Formats: sequence, C-alpha cells, structure tokens
Amino acid sequence: MLRDEVRNNQTTDHTTSWTIRHWNHYANQLHNIYAFRYTGVKVRQKYQRLKADYQTFKRLQAQTGLGWDPIIGTVVAPDEFWDKVFH
Repeated sequence: MLRDEVRNNQTTDHTTSWTIRHWNHYANQLHNIYAFRYTGVKVRQKYQRLKADYQTFKRLQAQTGLGWDPIIGTVVAPDEFWDKVFH
C-alpha cells in the first residue's frame, strides 16, 4: 500500500515527509481491509521497523555466498558464513 502510494506519486517520494495525516489514512485503510484498528503512529513505527529489517537483510544478501530461498522464506548461506557470524 505504501509502495503504491509512492509509485503513484500521490505523496512525496520520501516517507519521512509524510505527516500524521498520511499515517492515519493508512491506518484507516488497514482497518477497512483487515478490520484491525491501528493508530497512525503505530503504522509509522511498524513501517520504520520493517524498513530497518529490510536494510539489514539487503546488507546480509550483499555478502558473498548469501541468498534468499523464496520457498522457505529465509536467508541461505554456506555453513562457513554462519560459523563466522555466530562464533
């Protein structure tokens, strides 16, 4: 929903310039789709967490030997990588 908003140029191309009015609008859309009630602040916080997780994932994926398995939905890497990371 947020990606489409940016792609359609209905708002600026930087989510940091979205106001609480924008986030409340997205919260209302989520309520209409899923019947869960969220505040605009909660939607913005979740977006920021997802964005940080995505950036972390992209950094991991850029490492040699890392990839993504769409079937099981997880990062794949050689054992040597995991040994280095967790030891």
